[in-house]
Amino acid sequence: RDWSQSDDHPRRRRWLGLDWARVGTLSDPHDPPRGPGVYALWDRHDEDQHLAYIGQSSTLRRRLRDHLRDRPGDLWVAHAPLPTPRFDARHRRTEVETELIGAHVLQHGRPPHEQF
Repeated sequence: RDWSQSDDHPRRRRWLGLDWARVGTLSDPHDPPRGPGVYALWDRHDEDQHLAYIGQSSTLRRRLRDHLRDRPGDLWVAHAPLPTPRFDARHRRTEVETELIGAHVLQHGRPPHEQF
C-alpha cells in the first residue's frame, strides 16, 4: 500500500485498516484486550493534538497500565488488537508498529514527537 497517498488519520476507527477503539483517556482506555495489539498516545495538553507515540505489546492491557502509572491523566489513547497466533511474535507486532510510524511520517513529515 502507498501510505503517502493515504488520507487516514490516527483518530479514525479504521486507521490503516486496523480496528481501533475510540480515543479515550488513559485512565479509561475502553477495555483494551489482554492479548497483542498496537496503540497510539496523544498528550492531552497539546492544543494541536499531535500524535505523541505509537507502540506495540504482546499484552496490550498491561502495557497501557504501565503508561498510566508513568503519566496519569496526561494522555489520550486508542488501541487496536492484533489477531493471534499470527501476531504473538514480537517481530510481527514491530512490523505493524513500524508501518504505522512510517505512515505518520509520510503524512505529517515527522514521527510522533515522543517516538525517538
